[in-house]
Amino acid sequence: MNIGNPFILLSMVNMKLRDTSLTVADVAADLDASEEELREVLSDIGFTYSESSRQFVAK
Repeated sequence: MNIGNPFILLSMVNMKLRDTSLTVADVAADLDASEEELREVLSDIGFTYSESSRQFVAK
C-alpha cells in the first residue's frame, strides 16, 4: 500500500468506518490493501482497532 501521511490515512479510514457500514477488511480492500497491512501501518503510528467503537484509537 502506497501511503503518504499515515495520519491522513487514519482519518480517512475512521471516516469510512463511521459513515458507512464497512468493516476494516472492506475499507482495506477499497484502498487496494490487505486488512493486515492496514492494521500494521496504523499500529506503527500507535493506533489499534476498537471493536466497541468501530474505529482506530490510540493504544
